[in-house]
Parts: sequence; C-alpha cells; structure tokens
Amino acid sequence: MQGAALLYNLMLSERKQHDEWTHQYRRRLEEWATDVDALGQAVEDWNPDRVWQVVTAQGRSLGYPTRAFVEDWVESLKRGGPMGVMADNSNARTLVWSREVQLKGSRARLTNARRLELWGGESGTGRMAYRWGGTRRILKDIFDGLARSEDDARNA
Repeated sequence: MQGAALLYNLMLSERKQHDEWTHQYRRRLEEWATDVDALGQAVEDWNPDRVWQVVTAQGRSLGYPTRAFVEDWVESLKRGGPMGVMADNSNARTLVWSREVQLKGSRARLTNARRLELWGGESGTGRMAYRWGGTRRILKDIFDGLARSEDDARNA
C-alpha cells in the first residue's frame, strides 16, 4: 500500500506544481516498484482475504470502501506489475483520486485548492514497521536466554 501513498503524494506534488517534490516522488515510486518486483511470485500469490479474517478476529471493523480500495490496488498491481502501477498509470491514479475524494469529500487535497496549499509535501509515505525493531530485540533476548538456559542445564 506504500505505492498508493507515494502515488498520492506525487499527484499532490504535480497539482502544486512543485518540481522538486514531483521528481522526488517519481524516484521513490521507482524504488518502491523495484522492491515490490523483487518479491516476485509472492505478490502474485498474495490474497487479502486472510488479512480481513485476522482484522475481524481482532474485533476490528473494516468498511467495504477500504477493503475494495486495497483489493483493487492489489489486483492492479498483479495485472500490471509494480512498474505498471507507477507514476503514469491512469487506472492507479483514478483509484487513488477516487479514494481520497471518497474519504475526505470537499476537504480532499486533490480537489480543494486551499487544502492543497496547506499540504506540507508529505503525507503517509512511511513504511509500516509494526514495531518490528523492538520486537526483534525482545525475540533476540528470549532466544539468547533460552540458549544460555540449555547450556546451563547441560553443565549442571
């Protein structure tokens, strides 16, 4: 979904006629596409149904518009590949445009000049890390502790 966020920011940069940001988001989209392309068959095999099951099991609610956007983005990615969902793909642009208007209505930056004027150049482009750094440290401590425990038990 980071590709959709990057495309959104590119579209805003273009509408704001900010050449430096436009260039930056085109480059970032290319980097994203390269990363996604490296996933190979995993992208082709990915099915969001399991994600929806997990979300529901956690007691969360996802509306149909969110699900439809994610599923349409993923299908577009599968059909055209990450390079095909790049900066100039009209279907991807329409999808992103429609989603923002659907979410924000008259406050949508893509349609409201005042909101666009207030935009600072970046919105929602960071990768989702899910606190992996902290989780990795905790898991390493656990595994290190287990390894020491096994050594201690053998030496007793």
